[in-house]
Amino acid sequence: MSVSCCKIKLYIFLIFFCLNVFVLEAQTFDSFTVNIKWNGIENVIIKNDTMKHIAFDNAVYDHFSEVRKTLYRQTFPIYSDKVDVDFYIDNITYEEVPENELVFLKGGVEDTVPAYDYYIKSSRDNHSLCFEINPFFKKKDVVVRLVSCDVHYSLKSAERKTNYYSVDNSVLASGRWYQMSLPTTGVYKLTYSELASMGVPVTSINPKNIRLYHNGGGVLPVINKDKRHDDLVEIPIYVSGEHDGSFDSHDYIIFYGRGPVTWQNVNGVYEKITNPYSDYSYVFLTVDLGEGKRIESAEKVSETPDVVVNSFLDYQIVEDDAYNLNNMGATWYGDKFDASLSRKYSFNFPNLIKEKKCNLFSEVASRNYSRSDFIYKANGSQIYKLASTTNVYDGLYASMLKTGNIKFNSDKDQIVIDLTYSRTTSNSTGWLDYISINAWRELKFTGKMMPFRNPDCFSSEKVYRYEIANANANMQVWDVTNPTEPKNVNLQLSSKTATFVTKGTENNEFVAFDGSDYKTATFVSMVANQNLHSKYDFDYLIITHPDFYSQSERLREIHSRMDDLKIEIVTPQQIYNEFSCGAQDITAIRDYIRMLYKKSNQRLRYVLLFGDASYDFKNKSGQVCFVPSYESKISCSNSCVVTDDYFVCLDDYEGQMDNTSTIDLAIGRMPVATQEDANAMLDKIERYIEINDESAGPWRKNITFVADDDQTYYMAHAEELEQIIRDNGGEDVDIDKIYLDAYPQIATSSGQRAPECNAAITNRVERGASIINYIGHAGEVGWSAERILTNEDIFSWKNSPKLHLMITASCEFSRYDDHTRTSAGEYVFLNHHGGAIAMMTTARVTYGSNSIKLMRLLYEHLFDIDGGKYITMGEVYVHAKQVGDENSKAYVYFGDPALRLNYPENVIELTSINNHKIDDLSSADTLKALQNINIKGVVNDMFGTHLSDFNGVLHIDVYDKDVTYNTYGDETNKISYKLRNSVIYTGKAEVKDGKFSADFTLPKDINYSFGNGLISLYAYSDKTDAHGSFSNVIVGGLNEDAETDDNGPEIKLYIDDERFVDGSMTNENPLLLAYIKDENGINTSGAGIGHDITATLSGATNKVYTINQFYNAPLSKDDYGVLSYKFYGLNEGEHTLTFKVWDIYNNSSTATIRFNVVKGKVINIENVANYPNPMTNYTNFTFEHNQKDNDIDVVVNIYDVMGQLVKTITERRYGTTVRIEPIKWDGKSDDGSPLSAGIYVYNVTVKNAQGEETSGYSKLIIK
Repeated sequence: MSVSCCKIKLYIFLIFFCLNVFVLEAQTFDSFTVNIKWNGIENVIIKNDTMKHIAFDNAVYDHFSEVRKTLYRQTFPIYSDKVDVDFYIDNITYEEVPENELVFLKGGVEDTVPAYDYYIKSSRDNHSLCFEINPFFKKKDVVVRLVSCDVHYSLKSAERKTNYYSVDNSVLASGRWYQMSLPTTGVYKLTYSELASMGVPVTSINPKNIRLYHNGGGVLPVINKDKRHDDLVEIPIYVSGEHDGSFDSHDYIIFYGRGPVTWQNVNGVYEKITNPYSDYSYVFLTVDLGEGKRIESAEKVSETPDVVVNSFLDYQIVEDDAYNLNNMGATWYGDKFDASLSRKYSFNFPNLIKEKKCNLFSEVASRNYSRSDFIYKANGSQIYKLASTTNVYDGLYASMLKTGNIKFNSDKDQIVIDLTYSRTTSNSTGWLDYISINAWRELKFTGKMMPFRNPDCFSSEKVYRYEIANANANMQVWDVTNPTEPKNVNLQLSSKTATFVTKGTENNEFVAFDGSDYKTATFVSMVANQNLHSKYDFDYLIITHPDFYSQSERLREIHSRMDDLKIEIVTPQQIYNEFSCGAQDITAIRDYIRMLYKKSNQRLRYVLLFGDASYDFKNKSGQVCFVPSYESKISCSNSCVVTDDYFVCLDDYEGQMDNTSTIDLAIGRMPVATQEDANAMLDKIERYIEINDESAGPWRKNITFVADDDQTYYMAHAEELEQIIRDNGGEDVDIDKIYLDAYPQIATSSGQRAPECNAAITNRVERGASIINYIGHAGEVGWSAERILTNEDIFSWKNSPKLHLMITASCEFSRYDDHTRTSAGEYVFLNHHGGAIAMMTTARVTYGSNSIKLMRLLYEHLFDIDGGKYITMGEVYVHAKQVGDENSKAYVYFGDPALRLNYPENVIELTSINNHKIDDLSSADTLKALQNINIKGVVNDMFGTHLSDFNGVLHIDVYDKDVTYNTYGDETNKISYKLRNSVIYTGKAEVKDGKFSADFTLPKDINYSFGNGLISLYAYSDKTDAHGSFSNVIVGGLNEDAETDDNGPEIKLYIDDERFVDGSMTNENPLLLAYIKDENGINTSGAGIGHDITATLSGATNKVYTINQFYNAPLSKDDYGVLSYKFYGLNEGEHTLTFKVWDIYNNSSTATIRFNVVKGKVINIENVANYPNPMTNYTNFTFEHNQKDNDIDVVVNIYDVMGQLVKTITERRYGTTVRIEPIKWDGKSDDGSPLSAGIYVYNVTVKNAQGEETSGYSKLIIK
C-alpha cells in the first residue's frame, strides 16, 4: 500500500460563547501530532446479528444520529471554558483505504480534505478542548484515510457573562390550587358548576381573584440555554360577571390554552413538535393570591398596511401511537402494513385554495429483507414513492424513513391520501408513524372556532391587514402568538368581513371564535402546596416514585449513619408541577437539577432516580414507567439510546445527547418496580456497609476480570486495565482472571458451551469480589455466545453480603427500559439475596474500541481520595463518563451513587519476617516449604498514622509464584497471560492495638523453584478494615529440618446446615459444609499432584470437584476451619459425597455423607413435626423442604378433635437451608385465649413463588 503525503493548511477561527463572569488574563499556544493507528475490522454482535466497522484508536462511532459517521477524537484539558480558540491543522499524510474495508464506510465519502471540528466540554470545574476529524476523504476519486497531521491551537481568556436566573419561590407555596387537563389547543370555558364540582368555594370567592396558570403547552426546549418559563406562569383570562364582586351561577371563565402538541414554522411550513411524554397539557387555578390578570386589547397599529392577508396555511395530521416496534425509543407507530397493504387517510381543508401547493410530510418504518416501497397517492394520483432498500441484516430492526416535503395540488377541499406498502417478499412489514399536510385556505371564518397562521407574515418591519370573510358580530379574534400572553384583537366589521392590522412575526398565530362553543378542561385534582424553588442547599437529590417514598427515606436514614450528606427527596410530579406546568416532561427533571446545581454553587453532587423506567412514558401498558429516562427519537435500530445522562448534562449548550455532552453530577438509578424489590435493595445496602465476621474478608480487595473469546483485544484490554490499577493506587489488589478462551468448550445442540467457565464465574461471585468486570459480547439474556452467564446462573447467586460492583463493557446487558422483559443485568442488581450492590453497565449497543477509553478513566480514578476517603462509586462513574462520546451514553449506573466501594481504606504495613525487619532487608527473604514463618506488622490509616485502637482479625494469604496460562485459541489467536492464584497458605491472626504477630508453616506442596511470591493481608475490626501486601519475598525450596507429622485432619461433614441428618433431602443446589481441624494447618496450595481438597459425588451425579480456594482458616489452630461449597444443578436422586482433605505434611483424611436431591421446581416437604411435644407454654413447628434459596409462604392450620379450626399461623420465610427455621406458637387460639389440654391435628401448607404448593400433617398434644 503506497503512502502519499501532502500539506494542507485549513484555518478556522471560532469564539465559544460560554457563560460566566470570571476572566483569566492568559493565552496558551500549543501543537501536537495526531498519529492514527488503524486496527482492521471490529465485530459487534447484536442479538443474532453481527455488525462490522473499521476500527482505529480514538475512534468515535456516531451511530446514534440519523446520519452515521466515524470520527477520530482527541481530548485534552484546558485551564478554563472562558476562552476564545484559534485552531488549524496542517502536514496531513494519508493512505489508500484497503479494498476489503471500503464496504464498511457508511454514507459514502465526499470530502476532498479531512473535515474537522473542535469544541469545549465542561464537567463541574474540569474543562477540555475536543478535536474531531473525519479521517476519510477523497484524493483524485480514490478514498483515502488519514495517517497523521499536526494540530495547532491557541487559547485566549475572554470575558463571559452569566444570565442564569430562577425565582426564589414557587407560586404553589401558598393558597389552594386546582389542576385541570387540556387535551388540545383552543379557547376553553369554565362554568360555575364545573368550578363547584372541583371543590372551588364559588359562593364565597371574589371573581376578581380568580387566577389561571398555564405555561403554553408542548414540550420544553432540550438545549439548556434556550428560553423557558421558570415556575408556573399566570395567563390573562376573561371572567364574565366579575364586576359585581360575586361569582354567580351564570358567570364563567374563558381562557386560551395550548395542548401537549405544538407546531413550529420551519422554512415557511408548519411541522409538528412531538410530545412523547404526555397526552395533556395542564392549567392551574387558584383564588387565594389577590386579583388576577385579565385579557387586554392588542396594541393598536396606526401605520398604513403593507400587505393584505386573506389566506392562511392550515395543517392537519394523522397519527396513532399504537406500536413501539422494538420496545425502545420515543417514536411509536400506528397502522401496520402486513395483512392489509393499503390504507386511506382523509383530510378536510374548507375553502382550500386550489392554485397553491399543499405540503405533505410523512414518516414510516419498514422491516424488509429486499426492496420495499411506500407509495403515496393524493385523490387518486401518485405523488411520491419512498423506497426502503436497507434490510434487517444491517443491524436494524426496521428502517425509519422520511418523505421530506412533498408538494402537490388538490382540486378538492377533501384530500384522501392512499398509502400502499409495496413489498417483494411476504415477510416484509411496514408501519406508519404519521402523515401531516399543510394546505392554504381562504381566510374565511368556518365553524365555531378557527385558528389561523400565515408563515408569509414574518417581517416585523411590515404591517399586515388581515381580512376575515364570513365574520359575524359575535366573533372575536385573539392574538395567541405568545400563548401565555394572549391579546384581544381590535376588529373592524363591515359586510361580514372583519379586519385588523398588526406587525409581522415569524410564529404569528391567531384564533377566531364566536362564543357558541368552547373546549372543555377536565378536573384532575387539588394540588398540595410545595416550593421546590426555595430549597437547594443540599448534597444529594433522590427523585422517587411515590410508591418508593418510604424506601427513599430509609436510604436517607442510612446515609445519616454513614456520612454527613444532606439529602432531599422529591417526586417526579412535584417537579413537573413547578417546571413543566404539571405535565410529564423529562426536561423538567433536568431543569430542576440544573437549578439546584446553579443555586447551590455546585454543592449538589448526587442524584438518584428511585424507580424503573420504560419506553412507555405514558404508561399505556399500566404502571411501568416510574421515573422516566431519556429515550432517543430513533427507536427502530441499534442507534437507539436510553440514558440518564440527560438529567445531569448541565452546561448551557448541552441537551442533544451528542458527543459534546458530558455529565456534571453522579447519577444512579434503582430500577425497581415493586415494594419488595425496593426493600430488598435497601437491605443489601445495609448489609454491604456492615463490617462483621460474615461480611468482612479478603474478597473486599479482589478485582476479577472476565473476558470473551472471539476478539483477542478483550483479554488485552483486561491486561491493560490490570496495569492501570497497579499504577493508580491498586498495588495491593488481588487480581483474578476468568478468560473464556482458557476454559474447554463443548459442543451442544444450542452451540458451544463452557460449563467450567460458568462455574468459575459463579464461584467467584459466591466467594466475593470488590469488582467483577466483564469485557465482551453480551445481550439481555447473558454474556457471550457460549452463554457463560445466564439468568439461571444469576438466580442461583446467594452471595450477600459479599456484594460486588459489576462493570460490563458489552452490549445491552442491562437494558432497563423494556418493561416487557427483565434483562440479565437487572436480575443481577435486583437479586434479593446476592448479585451486585451497584453496576456500571450497558443498556444499549457499545463498541469495544470506544468502551476501553471509558474503562481506562474509570480505573485511573477508582482509588482517588477526597477528604481522607476513597471517592464514591458515583464519582468514579463521573470520571469515566468524561469520555463523553455517543458510546458512553449507553452506560448506566444502577445503585446508590453516594455509596463507596468497600475496598479497605486503611493500610497494613508488614514490619518483619522471621524477626528480620523489613526496612533492613537488603534482599528478598526466602520462604520454604515446611518452614515456620513469623510475620509482624501494624495497621495504619491511609496517611501512615498508626491506628492504636484497631482490634480485630488479620487474614493472611501467601501466594506462590505467578503462573503462566495459555488460552486455547478457539475463536482467535492463542495468548499467554500471568495470574497469581496459587495460595500456599491461608490463615488468621489476632490484631490488638493495631499490631499483630502471626506464626504459620508453609505446606510441603509448593513449587520448589525459587521466584517472587506475595503475602496478601486483610484485617478488620468492628468499625473498619485494612489491606496490605508484601512482594519482596522469594518462595521456593524445602526446610530439611522440619518436624514430622503423621496424623491427618479431623473432619465434620454436613449438607446445608449442621442439623442435616445423613440421607436426608435437599434440592438440586445443596451447600457442602466441612469443618476441618489440623494442628499444623490445611494444604490448599494445589501444587502437589493429588493433594487437593476434593468432593467426589457418586450416584445420581458423578463428578469430582476441586475446592481448595473455598477453605476459610480458623483464628486458632485449636479451632475448626470451615469449607463451604455450593453445588449447582445436581441430578435428582440419591448421592454419596466423599470429602478428602490434606494437611500441610500431605497427610489425608476422608469423610462421607449421603443425601437425596429433590428438585425445587416441584415443591416437596417431609418430616413435619413440632417440639416440644407434648407442649405446655409453647411449641415449634418445623419441616424439611426442597425450596432452599427461595421465598416460601407457610400456613399452619391447627384443628381440634372435632375438626374445628382453632388457630391459623401465616408466615413468609426465605429457605436458607432445607430445614425451616422453627415457627413458634404459644398455644393460644385465634381469639387469643389459651387452648385446653388435649390432642390437636395440624396441617402445614407451603407455597413457593411459582404458586406451587404442598401440605403435610401431624398431631400435637397440649398438657
